[in-house]
Amino acid sequence: NDVRIQPIGEVLQNSASNYYLASGHFIAKRYSKIVYQDIVGGITLEFAVKGDAIEKSIISNTAYPFRTNLFHSVGSIVTEGEAGNQLRYSSAAGFFNETLSASKVNVQMSISTISWLTYLGGTNSEDIFGITLAADSGVVVTGRTGSIDYPATVGSMQDSLSLSYDAVITRFDKNGNCIWSTYYGGTNFDGAYQVVTIGSTFVICGMTSSTDLPMLAPTQVGNNGSYDAFLLVLDWNGQLVRSTYYGGTGGDQGICLAKGPGNEIVLGGSATSTDLPFASSGFQATMAGQIDAFLAVFDNSLNVIWSTYYGGSNSEDIHSLCITPQQEIAFLGATQSFDFPVTANAWQMGLLNQPDNYLVKFGMDGSRHYATFFGG
Repeated sequence: NDVRIQPIGEVLQNSASNYYLASGHFIAKRYSKIVYQDIVGGITLEFAVKGDAIEKSIISNTAYPFRTNLFHSVGSIVTEGEAGNQLRYSSAAGFFNETLSASKVNVQMSISTISWLTYLGGTNSEDIFGITLAADSGVVVTGRTGSIDYPATVGSMQDSLSLSYDAVITRFDKNGNCIWSTYYGGTNFDGAYQVVTIGSTFVICGMTSSTDLPMLAPTQVGNNGSYDAFLLVLDWNGQLVRSTYYGGTGGDQGICLAKGPGNEIVLGGSATSTDLPFASSGFQATMAGQIDAFLAVFDNSLNVIWSTYYGGSNSEDIHSLCITPQQEIAFLGATQSFDFPVTANAWQMGLLNQPDNYLVKFGMDGSRHYATFFGG
């Protein structure tokens, strides 16, 4: 039978864990020692933090013949030491040893220090996709929600759900306290996928099928297709600085972001539009397949500097991008195309199976430097 025993916290710590839920904000105290008294046969179980490790002590009030199966570490392989009084647990998480005696078992195992941990959401479903480090060592996270009670803060840019799914952006300080939290969306489906910090602003990308997304100083005023990518810039306090749609008459979405060496905004995504803005002057001027990856580089006012399709005659998507130490744009994803364009020095020249991965590098001027398949 299951036995549920209330743990007793000892040695209260100064820090606490914050939980931001639809029902409110909850604070859980932290202790450096937790005790479970009389769990079975007069045995007490203690967990205590010792520096960067945790010590587990199994204490019996009387001499007790400890057995190897008295306590079980789920997912571990247990072996006995040569002396018969030592147990070694091994798992994907690492190793730890137990030394058995007549009245006490001591265990030490290495653990990672968790600074803070929180739930974030309402009574419907949420997905968090992007995170960036803020200048105060806090973080900004972004994603999407269908909850009318997602914990948006009073006075935020948008404090209520527009209709079905909205993008969400939430900022925490270094201790996990919510500084501000906001929805961003129109009357159709909206979601945010990535966020980067540029100076004292936060730049967010995503996709929208809304035609009434809140816009400020846009370089593309409206949604041109079934869904478009969007870029959103928020200030340090979470207020709208500027925003814009980006897309053609098909379906396009902004999936990944990076900050360029000159504070450019580098956007990567996928497109079904044959008329993606400014791509006609890019490295690959036309869409080659059913779905192509795309790159678009913007200045701080969200003007397009250059953009390009990238793909073969089947379909490609893009998963991630970054700026290399050589100030190149490196991006990767998956391709179904046998004619995906690779360079002469590609590590893998051809598609081995559908899909294969790919890796491509561009210069900040829009020139291609390298491209290869990567897969089995």
